[in-house]
This record gives sequence, structure tokens and C-alpha cells, in this order.
Amino acid sequence: MERYKEAHRLNVLVICATGYGSAQMLKNRIENELGQLVTIVDLVGYYDLSDERLEGIDAIISSIDLSHLVFTVPVFTVSVFLKSDEVSWIKNQLQMIDASNNQSSQERLEESDDFDSIFSNYFTEDAFFVFENADKEEVLTRLVESVCHDCQKSKWQLLDLINQRESMSTVVFDQDIAVPHPIKAFDERHRVAVAIIKNGLKWDDNFHEIRLVFLVSPSIHQNTGLPVITKRIVDLTDSDNQKQELMSCQTFKAFRQVFLSR
Repeated sequence: MERYKEAHRLNVLVICATGYGSAQMLKNRIENELGQLVTIVDLVGYYDLSDERLEGIDAIISSIDLSHLVFTVPVFTVSVFLKSDEVSWIKNQLQMIDASNNQSSQERLEESDDFDSIFSNYFTEDAFFVFENADKEEVLTRLVESVCHDCQKSKWQLLDLINQRESMSTVVFDQDIAVPHPIKAFDERHRVAVAIIKNGLKWDDNFHEIRLVFLVSPSIHQNTGLPVITKRIVDLTDSDNQKQELMSCQTFKAFRQVFLSR
């Protein structure tokens, strides 16, 4: 049993404001309280986050709020002191991560609060686009314009924040899906804009045929239900059939039906 536990510990990345001082305190607390469940792979400052740092990571434990960012792994926000209630919460969540291997993504969604209502709070028909052919700049501009209704300055500010986020680590989740989002919350309202590119587009030198783009713009206030939405998008990377169905959609109604379906 001890050998099994050792072999199945989750690889964790610890993130703090700078990576020094109080970060060492958090690292020591994690090792003392969660050492049997996790292995700390690295300890980094917020601005040192990169694709290389995220490679092979199962979860992130952070002393700063990362709720406005989207990752393909769970993120646990805690204090640098890692209080006892936070330890209990993380232990419970880590067990759920392990157990989720035996539970389908749709079952997890069905256990969440009204997924249909959550969808309607984030997605709208005026922020849904279908292209036969397009380049990255054109798609990002159209998506940003659909979530920015104020002025040109707002549009360029949001694009800049999106570029800042992508400079930290990739926003491409697999060969078909990209999820650009700002490095910090930007607007009063939360929204998700969607683009389907039938013939694919070149996102960067590594990804040449991105066909689904989800622009996630969180609110500066509350983002109730956003983890459910982002988890659903991440789950698409393991469902080729549903990805194909989404990429075949011509209307928002069809997209909604597929996104909410089994």
C-alpha cells in the first residue's frame, strides 16, 4: 500500500507572488501536510510561469488568485500559512481528482448546478462565429469586438491582456482547441465568445489547424459557474467525437445543443 501511494502521488506546481520568502513557508507546509499525496515538482513566481513549468503537472497550488486564468489542471488557491481547513479541502479535492478517472466528464457536469443556466450566462448568439477560412488576428479581433461594446481603447486593452497571458504559457489545449483569455479580469460582465474555423488556422509554429477558439473573458466581480464551463472545454480534448460535432455546427443553436449534450 505504501509503494502504491508513492507511485500515485500527484505532481504539484506551487505558485506565489515572487517564488521567495513566504513561498518557502507554503512549500514547507504542503510537504508537511500533504506530502503523502503530492510531490512538489517546482516552486515559481507568478511571472515565471511557462509551458515548461506546467509540463507533467497534475495540479497547481497557489497563494495568489488565478481564477481569471484557464489551465488544463485543477488550481487550488490557499494562504501562505496553509490553514487546517485548506488542508482538509485540498485532500478532499485530490481524492476527487483520483476518483474522477472512473467517472465521465458528463456525469461530473450533471452533478453541478444547472449547467444549461450557466451556459446562458456566458454564451450568446452575438458572440458566436463560423469561418470557412481565417487567420488568428482576424478571429481574435472579431471575438474581442463581440465582448467589448464600449470603445476602441477597450478592444486594444483586452487584446493586449490576452497577449500577455499567452506569453506566460500556451493557451492551446490540443491540436484543435485554443482558449485565449486575458491575464487579468477586464470587464464588468463575464462572457465566452466562440469561433469555429472550418478549414483551421495557424495559431503559432506548433499548431497549424486550430478549429475551435473559445475566448474567455471573466468578470472583475463574480464568475459563478466559470469553473464548470472551463472544465467542460478541457474535457473536449478527450472527446474527439464531440469535437467533430462542434466543428460541424453552422448555428449557435446547434452549437448549444452539442455543447450541452452527452
